[in-house]
Amino acid sequence: MGKTKLDLSILKQVEKELEEKVISNYLSHIAVVNSTDILIAFSFYTKEKLLISLNHASPFISLIDRSFVSATTLGSLNDNLRKLIKGAYIRKIEVINNDRILKFSLTKTNEFYEHEVMYLILELIPTKTNLVILNEKEEILFAYHYQDLTSYHPVIKNGKYEYPEKIKELEETYSSLDDYKNEINAYLIESEAKRKKEIQKPLYDRLVHKKKSLERKIKVLNKEIDDATNGLIYKEYGEMIFAYLYDKDELDKYIKELGDIYNPLLSATENANKMFDKYKKNKRTIEMDNLEISKADTEIDELMNYINTFAYLDEDEFHDLYQKYLPKKCGKPKKKKADAHLVTSLYDIAYI
Repeated sequence: MGKTKLDLSILKQVEKELEEKVISNYLSHIAVVNSTDILIAFSFYTKEKLLISLNHASPFISLIDRSFVSATTLGSLNDNLRKLIKGAYIRKIEVINNDRILKFSLTKTNEFYEHEVMYLILELIPTKTNLVILNEKEEILFAYHYQDLTSYHPVIKNGKYEYPEKIKELEETYSSLDDYKNEINAYLIESEAKRKKEIQKPLYDRLVHKKKSLERKIKVLNKEIDDATNGLIYKEYGEMIFAYLYDKDELDKYIKELGDIYNPLLSATENANKMFDKYKKNKRTIEMDNLEISKADTEIDELMNYINTFAYLDEDEFHDLYQKYLPKKCGKPKKKKADAHLVTSLYDIAYI
């Protein structure tokens, strides 16, 4: 939305629209589109979804066409929204303190089938944006941004929530709700692009890190091969000991040449066999290390191909790469549900 700001008059129109359309609905699905944007679907009102942007410079809230879908981005925001308010019943929506603060009064059924009163507070104030979830006593269960006691508006987990004071009168920016929604429709394209970039960055960083790790591995293996190649000389030592086995004078001369390599506590035959064992070990090291280098080279070529074509990979390719290189980020696949609005996400969470 660029530099466009949400003003009070538009927020009141949004409040009225939400009251008309989504009061007495349940928050059926929640998706965190990216690090700032949240998409909510409702149980009964299915024509539109609610988009909440916690963009630092230009926060906003609006109903949007339900054709816009996105996968949830894993993280603390996603976990807390789903744990605390998903499935909650909307009782009331109101603007607070005649400011850009929207309050959702909710009722959630807990695991003991008891009704819990909760509140979702959206502080849609540029540069001071926040999302806070409160319990019935208006104590803070979760906040998008926590603020310590030195802040002008402290937000402390389990502390009592205090509504921020209005600093100045708000300027009027939009002439109509339609103008406002046109701005948001343009923002949606940016929002999806931001989601993809945020999802893809950890994978890209992992590919680059893996490539560097393999290059370091090859360097270590080449050093091992150099050392093991020098150790192939033990075959010659063993053969020479056997060659002089029945010539004591020559054997004694050769033993002196070997110096510390020869163990005087062992017989000549035992020493020769030890030499052959070292030779075999070094030979195996060379063979195994060359095999590992070949595998690493092949994987580096594959990684370079992914890195060089990263911007052109499709969703299926991203999913496969996440499964291979970042399986914990990808998560376990979920089973599809009967809900027509639920589609299994490439990144573990449902699209809505």
